Amino acid sequence: MSNLGSYALLLRFLAAQAFAVLILAVAPVSATQAQTVSRASLGELVLEFATIEAVSARPGASRLMEVATLPGDGLAMQLPFAPNRLEQLVDDGALVAADTAVARIYGPELEHWVLAARLLKERFEDARKRYERNERLYEQQGLSADKWQLILDRYHTLKVEQQHTEHVLSWLTVEEGDAHEPTAILRAPEVGHVMFAASSHEAEPIIAYFVPPQSLRFSMQVPREYADSALAMASDDCELPVARRDGRVNGYSRRVWSEPLGDCLPAQPGLRLSGVPVYGFDGYAVPRDAVLSYRGETYLALELPSELELVPVVVAGEDHLRFFVSAEKDLRGARVLVRSNSALQGLLLGLGQD
Repeated sequence: MSNLGSYALLLRFLAAQAFAVLILAVAPVSATQAQTVSRASLGELVLEFATIEAVSARPGASRLMEVATLPGDGLAMQLPFAPNRLEQLVDDGALVAADTAVARIYGPELEHWVLAARLLKERFEDARKRYERNERLYEQQGLSADKWQLILDRYHTLKVEQQHTEHVLSWLTVEEGDAHEPTAILRAPEVGHVMFAASSHEAEPIIAYFVPPQSLRFSMQVPREYADSALAMASDDCELPVARRDGRVNGYSRRVWSEPLGDCLPAQPGLRLSGVPVYGFDGYAVPRDAVLSYRGETYLALELPSELELVPVVVAGEDHLRFFVSAEKDLRGARVLVRSNSALQGLLLGLGQD
């Protein structure tokens, strides 16, 4: 073998020994014992650092969310009878003004109810007149208490029934037309998105719900273990605080609702879109380039005067700029390597042996 060949083998041997020393200096990395790498071992590479930011919140994984209302926010339009046929006059989910015609109903059930309503009105008027005639007579002790009580009971019973009928007629307009097929128009009782209910065979079905625009909000199913720490929900530039959490567990999830949308974005009930939950979190935010992997673990390389300290961390979340991590070591104010991390990781993985 020539002298030149022997010299090349010697250089390769010395390089391998030097890298072995580097690997022994940083492995195994543990959470309880600081591990360091000499900055000189990275040669002439440019090293840049950023200050680690302590944070109290982190984003979760992207999830499907829906524009909805809190249970009970919508006003239910309920009929005292089941219509035989219903024709929708506006689109489901449309925003309508008060008194807008939203549906037309047909059939004999409507006719029966209209006849009963007219009869009830006649009976109530008779009971009212009798009540008024006998009230002074009773006060003058010209009427027995038992008879007066019967008059009073009938009057108040029919009064309640008549008020209920008048309430229905405030948004149900009976049309005069073909006697063989009576019709009526359902009108919006207030401004809101009209949400037609599913067909029902109940005796007094709910026909539609009216949802005020100001009550619309985000709704999302989040992992049950994170529901209590959910702080907000975000979609694009619209981020809203969490207003309510459902105490009931649905499989592995719980539902949370945001504050009302307001002018955050234009939306309709039932709209589905991608969103991100924001959770309370006691940890740190670092640039994405700061995180490196070695032997199946995740680390940050912290700046020391002449060394880099490798600190194990756990990634809890991310966005397009940062990773959100937790660590046993207090990282507040520390500076983390954000440039030449790939070279450092290559050395740790053994890519620099040749």
